[in-house]
Amino acid sequence: MSMHPRRHPAPLSLLSLVCLLALAGCDQRGDRDPPSEDCDDGDPATARSFDEVPYDGIDNDCDPSTPDDDLDGDGFALVDDCDDADPAVGGDELPYDGIDNDCDPSTPDDDLDGDGYLQADDYDDTDPLAWLAPDVRPGDLSSGYASFCTGYGRRAIGGDLYLGAATAEDVAALACLSQVEGSLYVAGNDTLEDLAGLGSLESVGGDLWVQANTSLTTLSGLDALETVGGHAAIFQNPALGDLSGLDALRFVGNQLVISGNAALTSIHSLQALTTVQQIIVITENPALTSLIGLGSINELVQLQVNFNPSLASLDGLDGLRRVEWDVEIIGNDALMDLSGLSALTRIEQGLLMIDDNPELGSLSGLDALTTVGDRLMILRSPALLDLTGLGSLASVGGDLWVMENETLSSLSGLDSFTFLDGDLLVQWNPSLCADEVEALADQLVSHGAVVNEGNTGACPP
Repeated sequence: MSMHPRRHPAPLSLLSLVCLLALAGCDQRGDRDPPSEDCDDGDPATARSFDEVPYDGIDNDCDPSTPDDDLDGDGFALVDDCDDADPAVGGDELPYDGIDNDCDPSTPDDDLDGDGYLQADDYDDTDPLAWLAPDVRPGDLSSGYASFCTGYGRRAIGGDLYLGAATAEDVAALACLSQVEGSLYVAGNDTLEDLAGLGSLESVGGDLWVQANTSLTTLSGLDALETVGGHAAIFQNPALGDLSGLDALRFVGNQLVISGNAALTSIHSLQALTTVQQIIVITENPALTSLIGLGSINELVQLQVNFNPSLASLDGLDGLRRVEWDVEIIGNDALMDLSGLSALTRIEQGLLMIDDNPELGSLSGLDALTTVGDRLMILRSPALLDLTGLGSLASVGGDLWVMENETLSSLSGLDSFTFLDGDLLVQWNPSLCADEVEALADQLVSHGAVVNEGNTGACPP
């Protein structure tokens, strides 16, 4: 039997012995850091003694507060930040800071409108047509329109503006015009179809005069106009169908005159108008069918609605409560009643003339009227049967004329009428009994002379 020497295991190294005894006290991955200094002992790229390696996606130094990305702290990771060492660079361009924030040289930092003027020299760096500050061009302007707006976003005219000989291109060149301190005249122009180009015009200090423009079909282009300090006169424009373009107009400092416009059917676009400080004159517009558009007018100095043969009612004047001087309703062939005047309570110093309205069958609409400061004249209304509609009328400061009304057979309707500071003239009403005149005179507490003539209608037995 052979004898072999007994083998013994090699003795453990001191290091191995320490590891075994400490169980967790050795560096298993070879990064030379003991486990107590290593946040991930399975990853040789991490240790508290290591420096952070940017952009590798690993917490090399075992410190979550040390950034691995977005080193400049601007909120943009490297993939979206062209310079991660500068917090001012990354994301959208910030105008006027002198830095290429978005790392795109083609994105402007100044002169944003590309007109060649930096912000320091540019009044409006969002408008390539406006680098000059607003100003007022002195004097009148009647030519040289093309250069008026060069460099300006807003500009005013110190005098009057004349467009009688202007072309559409001339008007278009006035796009920066915000105010005319004088008057605006568009008169005798045979080429303009609209006023496109005046879209920035907000006020006219003097008159707005639109007259005898044969091709003008609309006032479109005046859409920003809010105030006219003087007269607003629109007359003798044969192709003008409505007042589109005056939708923002709210104030007229003197008269509003709409007259002799052969094709005009509507004034609906005046609905923003609240103030006419003097007179409204609406005359000789043969196609006009409605006054709707004037409903926000509460007071006037004078009102004339005359010779509009297609106008069937006064609807549109529903807000009118008081007139200082005269109210004239004359020669409107289709007018059937006065219902649009239902809010009118007083004519302070002037007269009320209702004359030559052949279809007017009723005074209904005047039911709120209590006072006429001067004469009341009811003339030549062949369809009128009585005076119903004047039931609230208490006083007339001048004469009362009731004349040449062919079918008027009764003066009934004047139930509250007691004071007449003038003469009572009731003449040539062939269907009216003369006794009705005497009865009315007896009803009055005060009156002047009584003229009862040509009232030859049959009296009740």
